[in-house]
Amino acid sequence: MTDNIKQDINFLEYPLWMQSAHPADGKVVTWEDSDGYRFEASRGVPSKVDMLFLYYLMLESQNNNWNQIVKVSRYQILKACGMNVGRKERARLIQSLEAWKRVTIAFTGTFYNGMAYEFLEFGIINDWGIHEQDKKLEIELNKKWITKIKQSEFFKYISFVQMKQLRSPLALRMYEILVKTFYKRNSWEIDVLKLAAKIPMIEKYFADIVPKIEAATRRIKEKTDLDITVKVIKQGRGQGKFIFTKKEKSAPPGELFPSPEVPPSEIPVAILDMIPQEWRESAIAEANRLFKIAGEEELQECIKKINQAIKKGTQINSYGGYLRRCHDEKWHKQKSPLEIKAENEAIVREKSELLSLQVTLEKQAEQNALKARHEALDRLKTENPDEYARIEQQAADQLGLTLKKPGMGGRMKIKFAMFRLMGES
Repeated sequence: MTDNIKQDINFLEYPLWMQSAHPADGKVVTWEDSDGYRFEASRGVPSKVDMLFLYYLMLESQNNNWNQIVKVSRYQILKACGMNVGRKERARLIQSLEAWKRVTIAFTGTFYNGMAYEFLEFGIINDWGIHEQDKKLEIELNKKWITKIKQSEFFKYISFVQMKQLRSPLALRMYEILVKTFYKRNSWEIDVLKLAAKIPMIEKYFADIVPKIEAATRRIKEKTDLDITVKVIKQGRGQGKFIFTKKEKSAPPGELFPSPEVPPSEIPVAILDMIPQEWRESAIAEANRLFKIAGEEELQECIKKINQAIKKGTQINSYGGYLRRCHDEKWHKQKSPLEIKAENEAIVREKSELLSLQVTLEKQAEQNALKARHEALDRLKTENPDEYARIEQQAADQLGLTLKKPGMGGRMKIKFAMFRLMGES
């Protein structure tokens, strides 16, 4: 069992909750960004506490083979989230379940699956209830939502323990964004107002935003394994940008900051080493799957195909996603453009050689036939001069020529006419 939660990058990039709670007054609250993401809540807006409850439910699901139905006591959830277990807290948990049940998120061509952008819309919790006998909660997570996370090739593992320690709503939301942002980079620049809108923050002005972001970043550095520093660059009155920089943090003895869990590899080391180092961690799960269903040889062919594509300049966002597509769409069985070109050139060369040979043979046959006719005519002239003279005169008459003065080229014309007459006889 682990406290690290697999989360799809899209659900870290776009907010599933807000910085301040909204009362469950029956009003529909909608938040949209310019990219096409829409968040809608009709029974109160989830806040930091609600997100911690949801993260714990996700953890329970993932630790139980991604079960869509989570059965757990209210005491267990509250204790796991570091809260008291009194009547007030139990009521708050029920309020949270009601809020999540009425949350809808939509991606209008903005949900990135590692290869392309999708149009998606789904809820978070379908339903929930309390068993009368043991008073345990039975919570049904939205199948489409939990399956997206389970099958995701574009994800990060986040620590539930570390997120609890953050306390601050802004620090938790910043943690989500920074985990996603530093997926494959060590530095990130963003406009101050743009980051505030991305979170989204209640504060709207530069002077109010900057100190809060700086404080949240310090808390993240202190409480999690993300060693992030932030620098503010002013760019005019009320404007500027943040520059976030990541350093590798060495875990203290006992690993107080547990590293995200990486699925163990079942693949021979020699094959695993074929996957570029920067992609290896994110590709292990899919590589393991292909190793099981397709075998060692086919997995190697897929890896070679993708490595060739990368070497030729193909830009990829998910090695695991490309592995799956390579196998499913049989890319590794298809010939490359260079291979196809070489084969086509070989076919053209072969056809050209055959045509040249055919022309040569035809010319040789014609020459042999002509030689045979000359030899036949010479034999006729020697063996039967009278017949030769008759045929020669007949050929000249047909051409309107005289034998004594046939004119230029006349002799050759008469001889070819004689060949024809000998062929007809």
